[in-house]
Amino acid sequence: MPGLFDIHIDEIPQAGLELDSPLPEGWLASHLGPAYRPSGKAESLQAHVRREGDNVLVTGTLKASVEFECSRCADSLSRELELAVKALFIPEDAAHIHLENLDLSSDGLEGMYEYTSRTISIEPPLAEVVVFALEDYPLCSQECAGLCPTCGRNLNTEKCDCGATGKDSPFAALAQLKNKLARK
Repeated sequence: MPGLFDIHIDEIPQAGLELDSPLPEGWLASHLGPAYRPSGKAESLQAHVRREGDNVLVTGTLKASVEFECSRCADSLSRELELAVKALFIPEDAAHIHLENLDLSSDGLEGMYEYTSRTISIEPPLAEVVVFALEDYPLCSQECAGLCPTCGRNLNTEKCDCGATGKDSPFAALAQLKNKLARK
């Protein structure tokens, strides 16, 4: 039984095929890295599938929301995702591709996929856009100061008197040597 991601090429009408559907339960979670988890909000796919000869162009948007902890300060955050998908499916035995009639201008082509049967799965390009859109070590902002390595305070919201290089720091000896050499 074909699922949301399976499309039979011969059943794509001349005007194309419109998809507007929620993602299957658990699909997003299975494609997130260890730093992320689904937020529980609605996850959906809106796409247009168009056939040009034996080639199939898929364009659309995947919408979802994820939660994560900042890798520097450990604050809990969420992020809304609206990911553009643009993929071209070509027959495996195609010697060359005719792209003249395809509109690839908006964001460029995300990926090209070969198919061998008359049914294609649009899951690979969807999974790729999710994986590539999320950093391995997410941050609340690029300016995040993180946690104090001595007392553990969140340096974005609090100040501490520890100093980055205290007496017990392994770099304290180097700082003393630097000061000594600077006086000479």
